[in-house]
Amino acid sequence: MYMSKRSLVMGILLIVAAPAWCKDYTVAVGVADFDPVEAFNFSPNHLPNQTGDVVQPGDTITFVNAFNDGFHNAHSLDSAFPFQWWVPDTYEGSPVPVAAFLSVASKTAGFVGLLQIMFIAFHPLADVWRPFIAVVAVATMTFGNLVALTQRHIVRLLAYSSIGQAGYILLPLAVVQPQGGAVNHEAFAASIVYLLIYAFMEMGAFSTAVAYGRTGGYFLDDYAGLGTRAPGLAVVMTIFLFSLAGIPPLAGWAAKLFIFRAVIDGRVYWLAAAMAVNTVIALFYYAGVARRMFFEPAGDLPTGVEVPLLLQAVIGVSAVMVVVIGILPDLAGHLAKLSTLV
Repeated sequence: MYMSKRSLVMGILLIVAAPAWCKDYTVAVGVADFDPVEAFNFSPNHLPNQTGDVVQPGDTITFVNAFNDGFHNAHSLDSAFPFQWWVPDTYEGSPVPVAAFLSVASKTAGFVGLLQIMFIAFHPLADVWRPFIAVVAVATMTFGNLVALTQRHIVRLLAYSSIGQAGYILLPLAVVQPQGGAVNHEAFAASIVYLLIYAFMEMGAFSTAVAYGRTGGYFLDDYAGLGTRAPGLAVVMTIFLFSLAGIPPLAGWAAKLFIFRAVIDGRVYWLAAAMAVNTVIALFYYAGVARRMFFEPAGDLPTGVEVPLLLQAVIGVSAVMVVVIGILPDLAGHLAKLSTLV
């Protein structure tokens, strides 16, 4: 009954918030479909205002309104600070398969919209919004990782972890240059690579949590001794968690390497330092789950967990991709460069 009530509350929350998200995605797609220079004369001194007139130098109202609307709604989807309020309760209150879908689909949709808006429509004004994005990125990954350290429920831990991961994906936006060029191209490709790898890591971790939670529970204490009770699940969960932490030779280290390299090439060294510190913080709670699985006694917890065939397929494909991309990171990098819009 407890989960039923929470699911109802979170369903109402999503219904209330959905119109803003859908509007933002529509705006993002619209921006991507039009050439901002040709259709809207998008330049720092020639932005169209609400009446259709060209904004003169010094008139920043239209830009502020457009940027605020797109930024707020996109970050509600990608769970960036301070718009992450819906994530932990929604994930915990929803059925875990739904939480897994939200953790991947909503974040991907939010970042696809945000990348299209910022790299295509607003990149001539990068000097204006870039410092703001940098602060938001650092606040997002720091908040997500610090709060994740205190969690005792695997779904809430993964929820706050996903907030921290959103901060990493935002970092390349903080090095965008108004004149474009190689820095922008590499920054865009880095975000795309991270989104691609994140999808496999997060879906795999949530699927493993679902597979075990059906009989074993969702609290971290329920994972004690899982390495002896269900070694297959313990191994794949460790793979996904250590990949999220950025441990080589798993895909997460390649994703973080692409982000780190883009930030260094953009010469924003303090962001690289902040990313390194947050990576260390995140390792503590990811490793904490692994420690419970392999180094704590199982007690009277259930053994011999049965995993449905569909979950086995999702976990298997995700684990293979995490390992393969970690060993062959250029595979993901090549795909990202082919798909870049910059």
